[in-house]
Amino acid sequence: METASDLYEILHVHPDAPEEIIRVSYRGMMQQLKLHPDLGGDHDQAILINMAYDTLRNETLRAAYDKERSVAFGPRMTRNAAPKATPKKALKRARKKPAAAPTRP
Repeated sequence: METASDLYEILHVHPDAPEEIIRVSYRGMMQQLKLHPDLGGDHDQAILINMAYDTLRNETLRAAYDKERSVAFGPRMTRNAAPKATPKKALKRARKKPAAAPTRP
């Protein structure tokens, strides 16, 4: 199984990303990119993605991870020290309401 250097890199999110963006990235990777084993993805890669998602969506686990990460990668890599940037398209998709089904005449 592949070892990960950074959980944020695994999910392709910025360290300042809110939980909503993390969820959108996780779901996109598992469903749309077909990384879920049931859709033909690699089981080991899915385990790694699930581990990253479970850690980053839980505030307590994420804070502990960020603390360890700042020691390993230095203070410039912490959530608060990183430049603030939010992927606008992913945020819009997450907030977008599903379109209403067409009505039959």
